[in-house]
Amino acid sequence: MPLAVRVLEFLRDLDVEVHLVVSQWARATLLLECGIRAKDLTRYAHQMHDASDQAATISSGSFHTDGARKKVLTTQSCPSPIRRAKPVESRISMLLRGTCGLALLALWTPMGLPQQTLAGGADLFAPSSTAGKAADAQRNLPITAFYGTEGAKITAEAGTLVRSEPALDFVLPPGVTATRILYHTRTADNRDVLASGVVLVPYGRPPKDGWPLLAWSHGTSGVARSCAPSLMKNLFYNWEGLYEYVMLGYAVVATDYAGLGTEGRHAYLDMLSNGTDVINSVPAAHAAVPNVSRKWLVVGHSQGGLSSLGVAQLEGGIKDPDFLGTVSLAGASDLEDGIRAVERAKLSPVNGLLAFWVYGAKTLYPGLDLKDVLTDQALALYNESVEDGCSAASGAFASLPTDQMLLPGWHDNKCIKQFLTRNQPGKKPIYGPMLLVGGGDDILFTESAGSTIFSRLCRSGGRIQRDVYPGLGHDALVYGSLRDQLQWISDRFAGRAAPGNCPAP
Repeated sequence: MPLAVRVLEFLRDLDVEVHLVVSQWARATLLLECGIRAKDLTRYAHQMHDASDQAATISSGSFHTDGARKKVLTTQSCPSPIRRAKPVESRISMLLRGTCGLALLALWTPMGLPQQTLAGGADLFAPSSTAGKAADAQRNLPITAFYGTEGAKITAEAGTLVRSEPALDFVLPPGVTATRILYHTRTADNRDVLASGVVLVPYGRPPKDGWPLLAWSHGTSGVARSCAPSLMKNLFYNWEGLYEYVMLGYAVVATDYAGLGTEGRHAYLDMLSNGTDVINSVPAAHAAVPNVSRKWLVVGHSQGGLSSLGVAQLEGGIKDPDFLGTVSLAGASDLEDGIRAVERAKLSPVNGLLAFWVYGAKTLYPGLDLKDVLTDQALALYNESVEDGCSAASGAFASLPTDQMLLPGWHDNKCIKQFLTRNQPGKKPIYGPMLLVGGGDDILFTESAGSTIFSRLCRSGGRIQRDVYPGLGHDALVYGSLRDQLQWISDRFAGRAAPGNCPAP
């Protein structure tokens, strides 16, 4: 989408007549990635046409153009890394040179392209259940006996490795090796449960003390068992941060979280449950893979950004001397603020986040009556679809207007109140330094919510560096902040003093 907007700017500068069509799904992507609405694009177009208008002038075979000089430009998620051939402006200029009579720009995000989900970052949302099923089918791997409970002890110390195996079915950067792990962790009520994950190791000779270890805490992938990133060919996040870390010399242990991959229910958006799974993945990684450093830190985005704050809070009690700190990407928000942000955005393609959140609340509080929270329409979709795949489940809720998802007064429910109170980062002391990264145009974990969490963490005495990236949305900030992330991470492993920009007391 940033490229599409740049194309529009370039066409305007060339004084090209532009007719613009923006689909519903493209509207959502535009807002998520660029922080702008489709109506803001009118400044670049001579005319905008509704995507459902079959009588639009441009759909007619008699629509006047300058013959062969008519161009149709489309955008989609990049199926492969962008080649560094020529600057974007130069390539567009070559495309349009001598053809500046008319341009039709259609902004769309196609589903079902064979290579789409194998590169380019996390790709969960779908415009429909059908489109989501197609995405799931091309991305997901079968659940094998590796993820079962056979041969596992009934109880064991948290972090105990049950089994591991080489993983040869992922689409990985050349030279990177992967090992699946299954290990013991704990639920919110301290019951023993299994979680799965994967350990990635770079190519080459490890440093003297082993590969420095990052514990990766992933963003929303769904709540069904099949939604474990280790059951996806691209590990779900692939080039949206995850692969870059291992390519630059870090070992990465990436938990799936309990209930994804393994049997049981996933505690979606519960920062302490998810954080517990992250912490317990570290000793399991040490047991499964040689030459991995004892020193480690956590990095997480979105759901994982909130989870990483949970890790920091849990470490406030554990105080692991090998824990070096926390990188939270687009995760600084009270959970209620995040839910309100989804309601305000009114983007039906992200309605699945609300359904998944209700699922997570019921995981922790089985007595929660869903009829007190979800509308009849949403409850019908929930019962039928919430565990019916990953992108498929997300897409199932896209047919419902956002304001028809939750009942008025949903926040007054006793179980919901407990869940929201439990997920308020910064209310308790943390351990270790923290890098808090936010996007200035993030509509889910907003800049104002991040400011509140930052102030709260500072008051609790934490050593916090907060960086906000103007103009970047929820996913884009992962790429835009990567260089700064890596510098902060490198400094922690080098033993340098952590920066902080908390205001003076």
